[in-house]
Amino acid sequence: MRTYGLLHKVLRDEAMPVPLAMIRTVDDAEALLTLVETTPLVLREDWFVVSMTWWKRFVTAVEEKDIDKILCVGIIDNSDIMEENTVDKEPLPAANKKFKLRPNLTERGEFVLIPESVMVPLLETYQCDTDARIRRTVVQNFLRPYAHIEVYPTIIKWRTVFNSKVYETKVEPFMTAEEFIDELYESAAHGIAKDIFKLYVDQEGVKKYIVIDENLFANITRDDVIVVEWNPNPASRSLHGAGQRR
Repeated sequence: MRTYGLLHKVLRDEAMPVPLAMIRTVDDAEALLTLVETTPLVLREDWFVVSMTWWKRFVTAVEEKDIDKILCVGIIDNSDIMEENTVDKEPLPAANKKFKLRPNLTERGEFVLIPESVMVPLLETYQCDTDARIRRTVVQNFLRPYAHIEVYPTIIKWRTVFNSKVYETKVEPFMTAEEFIDELYESAAHGIAKDIFKLYVDQEGVKKYIVIDENLFANITRDDVIVVEWNPNPASRSLHGAGQRR
């Protein structure tokens, strides 16, 4: 996974080359390969998810240093890493279908991340269907307080101590721990005094109390369900205590 490190900072401070408009020579293509490996992560800049199947074809052609083969790699094809978004209840005509990234894919396994400075000349050279362009932004949040590309949203599962129904809350880009706690509090325990608002996970029948900070996933797994607990005295229970506040 890409992170913003010292090497990236040094490279960022150096004079950046003039962006390519499209690939015309072997040197152009080789320059794009270098940019993929050396471009630093800068907050709010866009990167793109590209199928490793297509990317390997491109890299192989570049390594052979044959411009004819490079220019004949073919349209950027992400079909093997995408699936139809079936959130719509009614079937859609083929022209109106929406697609999304398949779940649980891995960087450098099924896909590669491409900076916009590389994607622009690739699009000019090879084209790509608009629906197949998978754009992601460089972000940070309290769980990962450094620049990173969030290929999939970060989801935290939770329930209240009075209800077994599990809810999911997305950790938004640039969200602080305090903002997430406020959102969780409003959803789960609105009306309850915050000083009796506690969080724990059940690990083999033992309550492990936790805090929401950058070390959260060092203490629990992403599959753990956080339990929101407070004084069970009926007089202090929220009307929304048995479920998610809408």
